[in-house]
Amino acid sequence: MSNHRGRNTARIVPNALGTFPSFPGFHGAVLSQFVEALFQLQTTMENTLVRRDQFNISPQGIVHKPTDAAFTPDPSDPYSGIVRLGQLGSSPPHGGGFNPEDVQRIMQELWVDYVARNPELFKGIGGKPR
Repeated sequence: MSNHRGRNTARIVPNALGTFPSFPGFHGAVLSQFVEALFQLQTTMENTLVRRDQFNISPQGIVHKPTDAAFTPDPSDPYSGIVRLGQLGSSPPHGGGFNPEDVQRIMQELWVDYVARNPELFKGIGGKPR
């Protein structure tokens, strides 16, 4: 920054990330690295909200529609099975995306609730749980 007639001034310099002030005497590469780090931090922190209405649930399993992440239960035990990650964890070009831990946590909560509310769908031969 320089002082021009009692005011602090900075020169605006466009770069690949946008337009940022340039501070004379401050090494441009350091500023660029700092801004890049802030941008990446902001991007990783801006996850898309995971909502219950984003899931399809049936006796055959549960699917997170936006990412195609899914759980398919084992026929003999509704609490074990195969997890498919789909696009979960992939970084969309615009940044953000769904937090994989949030999707998996909500998927598990919804599935446990579904099985508890529909025990008749998961009874095996002789009335025993499959």
